[in-house]
Amino acid sequence: MPYIPQKDREPAIDMFADSGDFAFKLTDDILEHLSQRFQLDSTPRRFQHYASAVGVIELVKLELWRRLIVPYEEEKIKKDGDVF
Repeated sequence: MPYIPQKDREPAIDMFADSGDFAFKLTDDILEHLSQRFQLDSTPRRFQHYASAVGVIELVKLELWRRLIVPYEEEKIKKDGDVF
């Protein structure tokens, strides 16, 4: 995960009422990013552009898993016992 200096951070996404709204906003932001990239680069669309976007999404997912979900699950295992 790239770490950005605190002074350069802006919340990209506001809080939404539900996960559908959140998913819509994420998708819209990704499509806007790709659209701007194609216009700025003046290059034809390539699979690499889409693969890069999907890769970023996957890395964000993994970072959320590592930072938020794993500690939560470890806490629950200690509290309630492991399934295995």
